[in-house]
Amino acid sequence: MKILKKEWERIISTGDPKLPPLDISRYAAGNPPVSKLKSVESWEEALKMTKHQLLYQTNRLENLELLKLYGANSWRLHNELLVHTENQLQTTVNQLKQEIEQINWQRKRTQTEAGARLHQLEQEWDELISKNLEIEKACIKLEEQISALERGQH
Repeated sequence: MKILKKEWERIISTGDPKLPPLDISRYAAGNPPVSKLKSVESWEEALKMTKHQLLYQTNRLENLELLKLYGANSWRLHNELLVHTENQLQTTVNQLKQEIEQINWQRKRTQTEAGARLHQLEQEWDELISKNLEIEKACIKLEEQISALERGQH
């Protein structure tokens, strides 16, 4: 966080969003400054920096040789792994699509059957209501006949 804060303050103060160039002076090999040519410590520091630079370059060359030997095969292997992963994911996607399709077909079939059953029950209800009306009419007719008979007997 401190680094980000410091960088943000630098950008605000200078108005320049570009990062300053990297300081590569620690990788430079060479003589000590002219003013310190007679100092043993400065020559020891220059020797130390030269050894660090040599070690850095040696490590870099070893890495490049390893990359040359194994990089292409590693890259191919990585690509094959990606293709294999893609195929597995595609298979999973296809299976899930089939499951979704089956669920949708089952849902549609269930709803169609339920619709047919509801239609059948509605027709039965209509028939029962019609029969009830006919029975009620017949009851009213019989009550009228009974009333007429009772009036006729009195």
